[in-house]
Amino acid sequence: MAKSKVQFIDSIMQEVTRFSMTDDNAFAIAQEFINDKIDGYRATILTSYANQKQGMDSLYQIVNCITPECLGVSCKVGDITLDASSEIWVADIPELLDIQGAIKYFGAYDLSKAFTKTSLTAMARSENRWGRHSNLYARVGNKFYFKDNDATIKFTLIGIFSNPSDVCGFKDNDPYPLPKALEQQLELLVKKDLFTMFSIPLDVLNDAQDVIQQVPKQQQDA
Repeated sequence: MAKSKVQFIDSIMQEVTRFSMTDDNAFAIAQEFINDKIDGYRATILTSYANQKQGMDSLYQIVNCITPECLGVSCKVGDITLDASSEIWVADIPELLDIQGAIKYFGAYDLSKAFTKTSLTAMARSENRWGRHSNLYARVGNKFYFKDNDATIKFTLIGIFSNPSDVCGFKDNDPYPLPKALEQQLELLVKKDLFTMFSIPLDVLNDAQDVIQQVPKQQQDA
Protein backbone atom coordinates (compact mmCIF):
# COMPACT_ATOMS: atom_id res chain seq x y z
CA MET A 1 0.00 0.00 0.00
CA ALA A 2 1.23 3.49 -0.82
CA LYS A 3 2.62 5.60 2.00
CA SER A 4 0.66 8.55 3.27
CA LYS A 5 2.14 12.04 3.44
CA VAL A 6 2.25 11.74 7.23
CA GLN A 7 4.32 8.57 6.90
CA PHE A 8 6.75 10.30 4.54
CA ILE A 9 7.18 13.18 6.98
CA ASP A 10 7.66 10.84 9.96
CA SER A 11 10.21 8.73 8.08
CA ILE A 12 12.28 11.77 7.12
CA MET A 13 11.99 13.34 10.58
CA GLN A 14 13.45 10.17 12.10
CA GLU A 15 16.67 10.93 10.24
CA VAL A 16 16.72 14.47 11.60
CA THR A 17 16.11 13.45 15.21
CA ARG A 18 19.18 11.23 15.04
CA PHE A 19 21.14 14.45 15.30
CA SER A 20 19.62 15.50 18.62
CA MET A 21 17.32 18.21 17.37
CA THR A 22 15.96 19.45 20.70
CA ASP A 23 14.85 22.93 19.63
CA ASP A 24 11.04 22.79 19.28
CA ASN A 25 11.07 25.71 16.87
CA ALA A 26 13.64 24.02 14.62
CA PHE A 27 11.60 20.81 14.79
CA ALA A 28 8.47 22.63 13.60
CA ILE A 29 10.43 24.39 10.84
CA ALA A 30 11.77 21.03 9.67
CA GLN A 31 8.28 19.52 9.50
CA GLU A 32 6.93 22.45 7.48
CA PHE A 33 9.97 22.33 5.19
CA ILE A 34 9.47 18.60 4.56
CA ASN A 35 5.75 19.06 3.89
CA ASP A 36 6.44 21.65 1.17
CA LYS A 37 9.39 19.79 -0.36
CA ILE A 38 7.48 16.52 -0.68
CA ASP A 39 4.92 18.11 -3.00
CA GLY A 40 7.57 20.02 -4.96
CA TYR A 41 9.85 17.04 -5.59
CA ARG A 42 6.89 14.79 -6.37
CA ALA A 43 5.89 17.13 -9.21
CA THR A 44 9.49 17.19 -10.50
CA ILE A 45 10.10 13.45 -10.59
CA LEU A 46 6.60 12.66 -11.89
CA THR A 47 7.14 14.91 -14.90
CA SER A 48 9.90 12.56 -16.04
CA TYR A 49 8.19 9.39 -14.85
CA ALA A 50 4.91 10.16 -16.65
CA ASN A 51 6.69 10.16 -20.01
CA GLN A 52 7.15 6.41 -19.58
CA LYS A 53 3.36 5.99 -19.23
CA GLN A 54 3.80 3.32 -16.54
CA GLY A 55 1.79 3.09 -13.35
CA MET A 56 -0.18 6.22 -14.17
CA ASP A 57 -3.46 5.01 -12.66
CA SER A 58 -2.12 5.38 -9.12
CA LEU A 59 -1.49 9.10 -9.70
CA TYR A 60 -5.06 10.16 -10.48
CA GLN A 61 -7.27 11.82 -7.89
CA ILE A 62 -11.02 12.33 -8.09
CA VAL A 63 -12.45 15.80 -7.53
CA ASN A 64 -16.24 15.93 -7.34
CA CYS A 65 -16.65 19.12 -5.35
CA ILE A 66 -16.36 21.63 -8.18
CA THR A 67 -19.08 24.27 -8.17
CA PRO A 68 -18.98 26.55 -11.22
CA GLU A 69 -19.94 30.20 -11.24
CA CYS A 70 -22.51 31.49 -13.68
CA LEU A 71 -21.18 34.40 -15.77
CA GLY A 72 -24.48 35.13 -17.53
CA VAL A 73 -24.92 34.95 -21.31
CA SER A 74 -21.84 37.00 -22.18
CA CYS A 75 -18.35 37.35 -20.76
CA LYS A 76 -14.90 38.42 -21.86
CA VAL A 77 -11.88 36.16 -21.37
CA GLY A 78 -8.74 38.00 -22.36
CA ASP A 79 -9.35 39.26 -25.90
CA ILE A 80 -12.15 36.76 -26.58
CA THR A 81 -15.82 37.51 -26.01
CA LEU A 82 -18.09 34.56 -25.33
CA ASP A 83 -21.77 35.07 -26.17
CA ALA A 84 -24.39 32.39 -25.80
CA SER A 85 -28.14 32.00 -25.84
CA SER A 86 -27.78 30.21 -22.49
CA GLU A 87 -25.53 30.70 -19.50
CA ILE A 88 -21.74 30.57 -19.58
CA TRP A 89 -20.09 29.00 -16.55
CA VAL A 90 -16.57 28.97 -15.14
CA ALA A 91 -15.06 26.55 -12.62
CA ASP A 92 -11.79 26.92 -10.74
CA ILE A 93 -9.81 23.71 -10.36
CA PRO A 94 -6.65 22.79 -8.44
CA GLU A 95 -3.45 23.15 -10.44
CA LEU A 96 -2.88 20.15 -12.70
CA LEU A 97 0.55 18.66 -13.27
CA ASP A 98 1.95 19.85 -16.59
CA ILE A 99 2.13 16.46 -18.29
CA GLN A 100 0.30 14.74 -21.12
CA GLY A 101 -2.70 12.85 -19.83
CA ALA A 102 -3.08 14.95 -16.67
CA ILE A 103 -6.86 15.01 -17.25
CA LYS A 104 -8.44 11.57 -17.44
CA TYR A 105 -12.06 12.71 -17.21
CA PHE A 106 -13.99 15.92 -16.88
CA GLY A 107 -17.75 15.86 -17.13
CA ALA A 108 -20.99 14.86 -15.49
CA TYR A 109 -20.91 14.34 -11.74
CA ASP A 110 -22.01 10.70 -12.04
CA LEU A 111 -19.37 9.95 -14.74
CA SER A 112 -22.15 9.33 -17.27
CA LYS A 113 -20.94 11.89 -19.84
CA ALA A 114 -17.48 13.25 -20.57
CA PHE A 115 -17.32 16.81 -21.88
CA THR A 116 -15.49 17.69 -25.08
CA LYS A 117 -12.50 19.99 -24.84
CA THR A 118 -12.30 22.86 -27.31
CA SER A 119 -10.67 26.27 -27.52
CA LEU A 120 -12.12 29.59 -26.40
CA THR A 121 -11.99 30.76 -30.01
CA ALA A 122 -14.04 27.76 -31.17
CA MET A 123 -16.43 28.21 -28.28
CA ALA A 124 -16.90 31.87 -29.15
CA ARG A 125 -17.89 30.89 -32.70
CA SER A 126 -20.31 28.18 -31.65
CA GLU A 127 -23.87 28.68 -30.50
CA ASN A 128 -24.37 24.95 -30.25
CA ARG A 129 -23.58 23.87 -26.71
CA TRP A 130 -23.03 20.26 -27.78
CA GLY A 131 -19.70 18.97 -29.04
CA ARG A 132 -21.23 16.19 -31.07
CA HIS A 133 -22.33 14.12 -28.07
CA SER A 134 -20.96 16.10 -25.13
CA ASN A 135 -20.94 19.51 -23.54
CA LEU A 136 -18.15 21.80 -24.67
CA TYR A 137 -15.54 23.24 -22.36
CA ALA A 138 -12.39 25.30 -22.78
CA ARG A 139 -9.53 25.34 -20.29
CA VAL A 140 -7.52 28.46 -19.53
CA GLY A 141 -4.95 27.77 -16.83
CA ASN A 142 -6.86 26.59 -13.79
CA LYS A 143 -10.25 27.71 -15.10
CA PHE A 144 -12.73 25.68 -17.14
CA TYR A 145 -15.29 27.61 -19.21
CA PHE A 146 -18.60 26.04 -20.28
CA LYS A 147 -21.26 26.98 -22.79
CA ASP A 148 -24.18 25.73 -20.67
CA ASN A 149 -24.27 22.72 -18.41
CA ASP A 150 -27.93 21.77 -18.21
CA ALA A 151 -28.14 23.86 -15.02
CA THR A 152 -26.06 21.16 -13.30
CA ILE A 153 -23.81 22.72 -10.69
CA LYS A 154 -21.61 19.72 -9.91
CA PHE A 155 -18.95 18.04 -12.01
CA THR A 156 -16.32 15.39 -11.59
CA LEU A 157 -12.68 15.82 -12.56
CA ILE A 158 -10.19 12.94 -12.53
CA GLY A 159 -6.68 14.27 -12.88
CA ILE A 160 -3.07 14.35 -11.77
CA PHE A 161 -2.53 17.42 -9.62
CA SER A 162 0.64 19.34 -8.79
CA ASN A 163 -0.20 19.32 -5.10
CA PRO A 164 -2.38 16.43 -3.92
CA SER A 165 -3.17 18.35 -0.73
CA ASP A 166 -4.98 21.02 -2.77
CA VAL A 167 -7.62 18.48 -3.77
CA CYS A 168 -10.74 18.84 -1.64
CA GLY A 169 -11.24 15.94 0.70
CA PHE A 170 -7.62 14.80 0.56
CA LYS A 171 -6.13 14.13 4.00
CA ASP A 172 -2.46 13.81 4.88
CA ASN A 173 -3.06 10.28 6.14
CA ASP A 174 -4.58 9.19 2.81
CA PRO A 175 -2.36 7.19 0.40
CA TYR A 176 -0.07 9.71 -1.30
CA PRO A 177 -0.38 9.50 -5.12
CA LEU A 178 3.16 8.39 -5.96
CA PRO A 179 4.37 5.09 -7.48
CA LYS A 180 6.09 2.89 -4.90
CA ALA A 181 9.17 2.74 -7.13
CA LEU A 182 9.71 6.46 -6.53
CA GLU A 183 9.19 6.60 -2.77
CA GLN A 184 12.86 6.20 -1.81
CA GLN A 185 13.96 8.71 -4.42
CA LEU A 186 11.51 11.28 -3.07
CA GLU A 187 12.69 10.78 0.51
CA LEU A 188 16.36 11.06 -0.44
CA LEU A 189 15.86 14.30 -2.34
CA VAL A 190 13.99 15.87 0.57
CA LYS A 191 16.55 14.62 3.10
CA LYS A 192 19.43 16.13 1.16
CA ASP A 193 17.79 19.56 1.14
CA LEU A 194 16.84 19.27 4.80
CA PHE A 195 20.34 18.23 5.88
CA THR A 196 21.81 21.11 3.91
CA MET A 197 19.46 23.60 5.56
CA PHE A 198 20.43 22.42 9.06
CA SER A 199 24.13 22.00 8.21
CA ILE A 200 23.98 18.26 8.84
CA PRO A 201 26.80 16.31 7.07
CA LEU A 202 25.53 14.56 3.97
CA ASP A 203 27.91 11.63 4.56
CA VAL A 204 25.10 9.72 6.28
CA LEU A 205 23.23 9.65 3.00
CA ASN A 206 26.16 8.46 0.88
CA ASP A 207 25.19 4.82 1.23
CA ALA A 208 21.76 5.63 -0.19
CA GLN A 209 22.93 7.48 -3.28
CA ASP A 210 22.66 4.35 -5.40
CA VAL A 211 18.88 4.37 -4.88
CA ILE A 212 18.49 7.33 -7.23
CA GLN A 213 20.62 5.58 -9.83
CA GLN A 214 18.47 2.44 -9.53
CA VAL A 215 15.12 4.18 -9.96
CA PRO A 216 14.95 3.76 -13.76
CA LYS A 217 15.43 0.01 -13.32
CA GLN A 218 12.79 -0.08 -10.59
CA GLN A 219 10.37 1.70 -12.86
CA GLN A 220 10.95 -0.80 -15.62
CA ASP A 221 10.29 -3.68 -13.23
CA ALA A 222 7.17 -2.06 -11.76
